[in-house]
Amino acid sequence: MIVGGGPTGVELSGALAEMKKSVLPKDFPELDFQNADIPAGSCTQYSFGHVGGSLQNSPQIFTKTGCASSAECHGDRFEDGKIKIKDREPIQTDTVIWAAGVAGEGIDGLPDEIFNRAKRIIVDRQNRVVLSENFHHW
Repeated sequence: MIVGGGPTGVELSGALAEMKKSVLPKDFPELDFQNADIPAGSCTQYSFGHVGGSLQNSPQIFTKTGCASSAECHGDRFEDGKIKIKDREPIQTDTVIWAAGVAGEGIDGLPDEIFNRAKRIIVDRQNRVVLSENFHHW
């Protein structure tokens, strides 16, 4: 299961689909790849906003390559062999490729205002922590 429908997840799904179709059967002729799925979570119309031209509104082209798309499947975390999904049942899987981005954890003792939305510490061009005017403890 590939989790993430942005540029990384879509490109990776397409690359694996191409390998399934063209490369693997030649390298491993003794194996049957007909039933091999390349499931991709979170691949919806919104996910194709980074694609230009006619492909932007045609995510069905993506599924024609052999990738199974789970509409509105937003993976939250992977735990106990399952992809946890907001407001849905978890998906059991043995293999996960996480392409959905990450969010950090806050650090106890540091003020919330030094973190951005992804819980990464905000720094300037010299990699110094950017402090707000209200925080003078450093």
